[in-house]
Amino acid sequence: MTEFLGVVLARAGSKRLPNKNILPFLHGKDIVELAVERCIASGLPVILNTDIPKHLQEFKGQKILTVMRPEHLRGDDVDPVDVVLDTLRSFEELPEYIVLMQPTSQTWGFGSLTWAMKKVKKEGASGMFSVNPAFKPNGCFYIVRTADLIEQRTFFVENAFIYTMSWEESVDIDNLWDLRIAQAVLNRQVTGK
Repeated sequence: MTEFLGVVLARAGSKRLPNKNILPFLHGKDIVELAVERCIASGLPVILNTDIPKHLQEFKGQKILTVMRPEHLRGDDVDPVDVVLDTLRSFEELPEYIVLMQPTSQTWGFGSLTWAMKKVKKEGASGMFSVNPAFKPNGCFYIVRTADLIEQRTFFVENAFIYTMSWEESVDIDNLWDLRIAQAVLNRQVTGK
């Protein structure tokens, strides 16, 4: 049984920032490509669930599994839990934990997820999710025991830890301003300026 499985959800539609999942973001890559790279860098096997033809083609033949999102799970009002559970239907053996990575959150450090996975496993916790300094979920990652996700149908399962991140790490890309702020934060992290 796989202990942790990284899941990246990316759909084509976006009302506030059209095509945000395919816009060039950093070093010529879009936010979905970077989310997949974060999973791989954390040592996770990865599933990309998407309806974006570019990503279905781009990752074909690589070490990640791509799943075409069904039509009924593509709208703005679709619950991500339903998408993840639909993705897991094709598995004969389920992973112990799901790690949901949101492409719209890119400004946090790689070490955070590695530490969080070790903490959840060591403590036998039901999960962990990241929050900003105001304790609002920031969408960076959600770790949840698969059995608890199925039973409780939420990423905010009972007995989960929270991981508090700084405001700088908590930028979530919903509009063009958010995109520019995230790019500025990442550029500063890389250059130190």
